[in-house]
Amino acid sequence: MAFPFKYKSERVLGSIQRRLPIPRENVPVLGSGEVHLWGWFFTGRRDTYAIVRRIASGYRGCMLREVCLRYLPGGKPYFGRKGPHFSLSHTGERVLVAFAWFFVGLDIEKDNRSVSVGKIASRCFHSSECLALASCPKEDRQKVFLRMWVRKEAAVKLAGEGITPGLQKIKIETDTRPWRVYREGKGLYVKEINPWPGVVGALVADCRFTVAVLREN
Repeated sequence: MAFPFKYKSERVLGSIQRRLPIPRENVPVLGSGEVHLWGWFFTGRRDTYAIVRRIASGYRGCMLREVCLRYLPGGKPYFGRKGPHFSLSHTGERVLVAFAWFFVGLDIEKDNRSVSVGKIASRCFHSSECLALASCPKEDRQKVFLRMWVRKEAAVKLAGEGITPGLQKIKIETDTRPWRVYREGKGLYVKEINPWPGVVGALVADCRFTVAVLREN
């Protein structure tokens, strides 16, 4: 799912937020070309967005009540013009959130996740990507698929679209090193990440960026 969580009750989020131990003063400075990654154990959707709001208030240097979730037409959650922008993904018991002053897309998956590679690829991938998968040794095909998938889904999240229409607009060139990712012909900037053992992921943005910090709480 591209944007699985939507909570529009700020009152509920606020009551949960007061119980979460992330002091605003512990949030580092977020540079203009940086992406900060925060990871923690997933304890529920409401807790996740409550923590995201608190971290965002620390980056912005404002009171929690000033940080309100809004939604783009495609469903992407964001904090309005003042930011910061964020993208989140969770897999199993872990959640990872990327923060930046520019739009960013993030996706993570367990690298041993069992998926129907051929079925999904034939429905969601371009013919050249399907050919690249078919040419892989059978024992490597699933891991290669997941590396492609996290790039595609992160790019969809960056654009703020639904997963089904968005995937068709993303194309990966696997005959280059590193792989190149395009959205409707426009090149995107991508970094592959491995935030925890057994987890593969990707960060995607429209501009160059550095991953400045990885925090676990």
